[in-house]
Amino acid sequence: MFRGGSHFREIIKDYSIQEGFKLKIIRKERNRITYKCEAECCPWRVHGSPTFDRVTYMLKTLRNMHTYLSMTKNRDANSIWFGKKFEAFIKENIKVLGSVVLRQCGINVPNHTLYRAKRYALNIRDEDHKQSYNKLYKYRHIIMENPNPQIPTSFQRFYLSFQAQKAGYL
Repeated sequence: MFRGGSHFREIIKDYSIQEGFKLKIIRKERNRITYKCEAECCPWRVHGSPTFDRVTYMLKTLRNMHTYLSMTKNRDANSIWFGKKFEAFIKENIKVLGSVVLRQCGINVPNHTLYRAKRYALNIRDEDHKQSYNKLYKYRHIIMENPNPQIPTSFQRFYLSFQAQKAGYL
């Protein structure tokens, strides 16, 4: 059982990269998704479709037999996939990531892909900061709205402190 169609596709993609084969989409509709191995003579095939609730996906067919050698290069293993899969590890150490990916997934990854994956993993967190800065204008507007016109209101200062600075001060 899967949380939805996107979760089903994500898990199947992870599995194909892990097992060393390339996926080919046979059918990708709203109500069903079917993949097969890209190799012509390989019988591997998977089919999923929604259950009665129309949200949860279920694996309906799985022919789990491969008749070829696995490959060490896979175009599905792009920088976004690496960023999601190895986010915590990328943040810690980029130098050994290539060897770990080769050992775990059996894929040789160029350095520029690893750096793009690192950039993707780090930019995920930056989106939260960008959204919080946009809230400053709304905050200023709330302060400047004065329910009592006899009392003047002014926005004089803004103090910003990062957690590391606060901890160092304390």
